[in-house]
Amino acid sequence: MNISFYSDDPKWSQLSNGGGTRTILKSAQALRELGHKVSIVAHKDNFTWEKHQKPIHKVPANTDILIAVTISDVKHIMKYKGMRLAYYSRPVECDTKGHKWQMSQKKALATLRKFKKHNGTVISNSGWQVDWLAKHGIKSNLVYSGIDLDFWNDTGGSHKYIGGLINKRHKTKRSDIVKKYATVHLKNNLNAYGVRELYNKCSIWLAPTEKEGFHNVPAEACMCGNLIVCNRLKRNGMGDYATDETAMRYDTEDELLECIENPDFNKVSLMQELIREKIGSREKNMKRMVRLLK
Repeated sequence: MNISFYSDDPKWSQLSNGGGTRTILKSAQALRELGHKVSIVAHKDNFTWEKHQKPIHKVPANTDILIAVTISDVKHIMKYKGMRLAYYSRPVECDTKGHKWQMSQKKALATLRKFKKHNGTVISNSGWQVDWLAKHGIKSNLVYSGIDLDFWNDTGGSHKYIGGLINKRHKTKRSDIVKKYATVHLKNNLNAYGVRELYNKCSIWLAPTEKEGFHNVPAEACMCGNLIVCNRLKRNGMGDYATDETAMRYDTEDELLECIENPDFNKVSLMQELIREKIGSREKNMKRMVRLLK
């Protein structure tokens, strides 16, 4: 099939150094390996973390499936005829309390209701999004992005530090907590091999983020042998794999300190098993996406 990811809203989309762009590039790569012809439509490409196939500027006329990458891309793809249309929510990029994003929640939901009437398919990459959209009368389909299970693994590093992600752009990532308690930091300037090396220096991965679609970083860190310490917030992007059985979770800062000071490393293998079985590989999930959109 001919599949195009639309990432061309001039303000809110395009390709840049971030987990969202990397997920789309990896999804496209997995689909190509399954035998599909895949394009990414964007005018700007500022993604430098890894080598990748460059985007094109127009939607190919022979596209079978056209997938909007952000909520702001949805309005653009509705003008295309003769194609199956979809939006891949990772998450819905709308305002929440104390956090401004691409549009208000009211406008985002109205956009998706219009899209559904236009026969568009909404796909979410985490369970909490499926539940949230359902509460607002919008049916969506769960398709994880998948994990590179053959890459994220324990390479025999020192495993002696507490690691965490630093992101200066989004306050919901709670980099302030990471800076306070982590001893090594992941910043947005490492290629995948550098990230894996950093994970393998850590025994604990601190993940205090408050809003994500599917939070890839802790899942990758766990597969490399890290115990995940995270909050219990429903929208933290880890609910599909971080439970009280598989992670050390906290509600308060005192509980966070208790998790760090008394780690239960038996939880690591339990989370790894859950990720393999429930989340699975990119190939598994991209096969599911194609089945949904045929």
